[in-house]
Amino acid sequence: MKLLKQFLKKIRYVDRYIRFYHKFNSFGKHSVIKKPFRLINMHNVDVGDYCLFMPGLRLETIEHTNWNNQKFTPHITFGDHVEVQQGVHIVATHNIKIGNNVGIGPYSMINDTRHVYTDPDTPIMYQPLDGGNIEIGDGSMLGMGACVLPGVKIGKNCFIGANCVVAKDVPDNTIVSPAKNRKATIPVD
Repeated sequence: MKLLKQFLKKIRYVDRYIRFYHKFNSFGKHSVIKKPFRLINMHNVDVGDYCLFMPGLRLETIEHTNWNNQKFTPHITFGDHVEVQQGVHIVATHNIKIGNNVGIGPYSMINDTRHVYTDPDTPIMYQPLDGGNIEIGDGSMLGMGACVLPGVKIGKNCFIGANCVVAKDVPDNTIVSPAKNRKATIPVD
């Protein structure tokens, strides 16, 4: 029975490789993306070994825009042992580097680009794109609903709390939480 399970697991991996893993620039051994997902321009993405991507992933690199003819050379790099929970959205026009042993909580967003507001007569959606590189250090973790904005560097072994918006650099070994200065209350019966 154990041999049959191992055989079926290998068959599933070969099937996934033939259908979509080969579209990545590199895809590490024992890494898995669970369905459903949306993958766009994966030839700009490197995935390390033993990574797990849960259902609902949206992973895209934007090479050009149709409305203002901007061109980009994006790249996303995942280290080894990265775990990405369900519903995560990662978008790059520049570079996103995610270190080893990083956890990304459900419904988080990592986006290294933004629409600028230069022409008040043009809808914001059609304004030029701008942004900056993002780096998330080894051993860090993003809580549920965290949002990492363009140009941010998060150090090693940091914890970004649930629903935090990270707009500036975070040094190594730091906890970022909107609730860190609040005292916990314990209900008394």
